[in-house]
Amino acid sequence: MTVFAVQRSGYSCVVIHSFLPAISKRLAPAAIALLLSALAPATLHAQPQPDAPAPKQQQEQQQARYEAAATYSAQRGGLAMVVLKDGELVYENYANGADFTQPFRIFSGTKSFWGVLIMCMAQDKLVNLNEPVWETLIEWHADARKKRIRLEQLLNQSSGLDTAFYALNSDRVEHKYRYAVGLVCETEPGATFHYGPGHYYVLGEFITRKLETTTHENPVEYLKRRLLTPIGIETADWVTDKAGNPYMPSGAVMTARQWAKFGQFILDGGRADGQQILVPDLLRECFRPSPTNPQYGLSFWLNNPVQDHRDWGQQGVLEVPHSLNFEKDDQDRLWISKNAPRDMVAAIGAEGQRLYVIPSLKLVIVRLGQGKT
Repeated sequence: MTVFAVQRSGYSCVVIHSFLPAISKRLAPAAIALLLSALAPATLHAQPQPDAPAPKQQQEQQQARYEAAATYSAQRGGLAMVVLKDGELVYENYANGADFTQPFRIFSGTKSFWGVLIMCMAQDKLVNLNEPVWETLIEWHADARKKRIRLEQLLNQSSGLDTAFYALNSDRVEHKYRYAVGLVCETEPGATFHYGPGHYYVLGEFITRKLETTTHENPVEYLKRRLLTPIGIETADWVTDKAGNPYMPSGAVMTARQWAKFGQFILDGGRADGQQILVPDLLRECFRPSPTNPQYGLSFWLNNPVQDHRDWGQQGVLEVPHSLNFEKDDQDRLWISKNAPRDMVAAIGAEGQRLYVIPSLKLVIVRLGQGKT
């Protein structure tokens, strides 16, 4: 194992390269607890404690806890961990052969970009969250149930459409947008949270048609111009289907540092480099709990408790995303992380890809992994 360190605003930022075998199928929320414990001495006590350690000792304790969290992650297939505090890079770790230049696919962590992008389109007067999707996808006009689907319901995954999880996550569907538009609406729109890719591929066709008649861009081109480039992100790649359509729910490929920039943009209320890219009121819409799932907003996971995942909808859908590992508290309530503050929001993808934003701690955490972590 090779270790080297640089200094960032008074913190020791350690980058570790190691080759550790993956020893677990999941990255448990314990890693979040380890990271939060690193902040406890400095940020979670409103008043000085009688036996509080000296600042240098606090920094050493924080550093040790960051390293403990990084080791925990690396032992479970972790590739990268980046921590921003107060807008500064305070810790960075790379393991299992990865380095800071290497981009990785973030899978369903991609979804969070589209919630923010739709808010940018709303600010640009291109869409309205409450608009009927059929007015753009005119082939839906003869389907009474599909005519009741609103744009917001695609983002919060309550459209009622068949999610076509296996078909749309396979290579056998060459034109995923067209396939998704033809999916059956199985339940009443707005009645049930049903996690899966179908909603977001329909969203891809919806955005494509909106932009064809306005800005003449495809969804990723608009995303880059309107959001990613202004906040300093140039994606290394974007996975597409055989027809050239960007994978809407799971196609982004980027470095840990780039994903952390997106998290900082969220934390800064839609600002980057002194520019207000998205007004705060519209950005906050992304974190409003869905009527069918208090743990999900407009493309972001929310750290709200539920008593049972049957709370996710009137139909009692229990298809919990494979990439999540919920924790129970002493009241048997389920959380994304019972140790994290309630205001934590997250973008979560397969293989242990995580972006956590915690406004009350002014904290952004990125973790990238590989395999079934």
